[in-house]
Order: sequence, then C-alpha cells, then structure tokens
Amino acid sequence: MLERCECFGSCDYDKLYEDFPVEKKPFSLPSPLPQWPPGQGFATGKMCLGEIEVVKITKFSEIWSYVKLWGKEKGVSFYKPVEIPDGYFCLGHYCQQNDVLLRGYVLVAKAISTTKHCGDQIRGSTSDSPPLTKPLNYSLVWSADSRNDGQGFIWLPNAPVGYKSMGFVVTIESDEPDLEEVRCVRVDLTESCEAGDVIFDKNTFLSKDDFQIWNTRPSERGMFSKGVPVGTFFCSRNQSSEDELNIACLKNLDASFHAMPNLDQVHALFKHYGPSIFH
Repeated sequence: MLERCECFGSCDYDKLYEDFPVEKKPFSLPSPLPQWPPGQGFATGKMCLGEIEVVKITKFSEIWSYVKLWGKEKGVSFYKPVEIPDGYFCLGHYCQQNDVLLRGYVLVAKAISTTKHCGDQIRGSTSDSPPLTKPLNYSLVWSADSRNDGQGFIWLPNAPVGYKSMGFVVTIESDEPDLEEVRCVRVDLTESCEAGDVIFDKNTFLSKDDFQIWNTRPSERGMFSKGVPVGTFFCSRNQSSEDELNIACLKNLDASFHAMPNLDQVHALFKHYGPSIFH
C-alpha cells in the first residue's frame, strides 16, 4: 500500500474522503418496535398540543450538501421532510453534519377544529386568528458554493404580525421559496427557544463572512415547562448562541395525559427495553 501511495505522491485520506463522500444512510433500530397494548395517544406518531396537532417526520429528501471549496471540514447537509400526512404542513427544514448517520426529525403541524378532544379535555380557540398561516415572504440569510453540490440558499420565512417562524427553508435556486413551503405559528402557541449544539461553524478572516448553524431547544426546560422542540435548525451571521433567536419552539397547551402510556404499555416498555437481571 505504501508503494502504491508513492506512485501517486503522498496520500491525503481527508482529501479522498471529501472527493468521494460516504453516502449518509438513515439510522435504524436493530429490531422492529413491538406491538404495544391498546391505549389512547401513546406511540401513535401524533400529538395534540391544544389548537394544533403535530406529527414527527423522520423521512427526508436531501436538498443540498455544503462542503467548503477548500479545507478539511466534512460540511453539512440540509433536508426536507417527505411523506407528510394530508392536512399537515412543514414548519422548517432539517440540517445535520455530513459525517454522522441521518437520524433526526422535524415536526409537521395542522390546525385542529375550534372544538377538539385532546384526551378527556376540550380545547376551544382563544383567538380569531388561525393557528397556522403562510409567511409574507422570505429573507435570504446566507448563500454559498459547495465543492460537490453547487450553490445553495438559506431563507428565513417572514411571519405576519402575531405569528412566529419555526425554522428556515433551504433551496438550490436563487428565487424565493414558494409561500406554501412552510407555515408560521400564532405567537401564543409558541415558546422562546435557544441555540443548542453547534452543527456548523464557518469562521473566516473577515468577520462579515462568518456563519454558524445550531440545533434548537426550548429556552425553559423541565417537568413543568411547555416548550416543544420542532427539530429545525437556527443559523446566523455574527450572532452569539446566547442572543435571542428570531424563530420559536411550539408550546404544549394540552394539560391532559392523552399521549402518555397507560399501565399496560408501561409494563410492555419495561419488558422490551428493561435490563435482564439474572439471579
């Protein structure tokens, strides 16, 4: 192998990796999930948050993969959720690093009727405005050329007054995305969020060219907090992770335990995932 390297000059394995990137395959559990005992809302894949209902999407279509034109960074990829159920809307796109298996999620949402059973409780609308609405337009946040995948553009949906954006939209075209691409959420149905772990950090000699991407999480977390992470990312030029973000998380306004497992389901969880103890 050493002689083969000498024939072609020195071997640069980082360069080989970047020129021939490893295909990113979805993460999967080693065995299928069991059939849970019957219950209410546990493990159904959807959850009522009050005036909106959300579904967790883990299937994606890759939009754009960014790798710097020089350097050894593995870069990041951006994804759009697919197989969204009828009536639900995307709230933002997903981003993760290129050198890990695809295993993320985003929530998609739909407005429910003004009188809706969430568990044993009935939720009535507290506003005349709909829970979800289209953005007014988009603002271009960042664009760049990728070594392997051409040019990409990251957009912030501009929400109407009284609404908040939940994430960003990524395209490979310089035209603004379609207004149907995402929905904004009424502000009283949202919670503030903060930047979490850094996904990507583009530092340059010129600070005006710096760009960072983080995942997001509710600012207030804990047993009695109501924030629900959407799974989208936050990105910005020259912004600290501690600054206030211009996107939000969702708020759970359903006080019932509809989505919690019942006792039979708890026993099944322990039987399937609990440790085996031998005497």
